[in-house]
Amino acid sequence: MNTENANSLGLLLYGFSGTEAGLLKEEMKNFHDSEIIYLSASQREDLTVKEVLDLTDHSFDEAHDDRFIMFLGFDDDSIMRFIKSFPAKLKRPIFCGLTSSNIEWKISYLMDHLIEEKRKFEKGQDG
Repeated sequence: MNTENANSLGLLLYGFSGTEAGLLKEEMKNFHDSEIIYLSASQREDLTVKEVLDLTDHSFDEAHDDRFIMFLGFDDDSIMRFIKSFPAKLKRPIFCGLTSSNIEWKISYLMDHLIEEKRKFEKGQDG
């Protein structure tokens, strides 16, 4: 996916089955005027985010408990609308955005980082 093109919107999904990705795409088809590109990071834990974005084959694998959705090219308002309208019938992932730092991270490191951030956030909410 060309991350330089401001008109390109994409979602990088990790931990979603093909059925779940299809359901998400169907549920969100009227979310935005332009088409959203769905990319898969599943089974690519040893690749960096950038390497995954450069791939042309994006098949989905089995569902996992650990999952994330990375927003590509979305503005803040669109991200909030997407999160609020996320289908209740799907297991909620961790949401994140593409940054100049995490584009160089391996998918496995990104997932670990997101889980740790979520754990710290939830711990802070309790105390």
